[in-house]
Amino acid sequence: MHARTFGGHIVVPSSGVCSSKLYADTLFSTFSSHLSNRSIESLYEELVEQGIIKKVQNVKMSEFEGEYSYLGTTLRQANIEPMPSLSDVRRVVTEFGVLPLGK
Repeated sequence: MHARTFGGHIVVPSSGVCSSKLYADTLFSTFSSHLSNRSIESLYEELVEQGIIKKVQNVKMSEFEGEYSYLGTTLRQANIEPMPSLSDVRRVVTEFGVLPLGK
């Protein structure tokens, strides 16, 4: 899932990237003439009103709680992919969401 921020809000696809892309492609092809007559500000305002774009809450990485899943390592050795632990989620958010902002 790819989340993007715009104007202090975050845009999160509701059910994954594929369905969101399909929805966006359908929306823009169906309403392209209608959309071309509107400003970016009016489109953004409508997305906020519809609840598609939501205000971002400030969250510190230290607020992500969770421990490393030792069972996950054992399951991987048995060729079973475990569910990600909260520690895995924190690491991925840091690696791919926070660190690239420093570039």
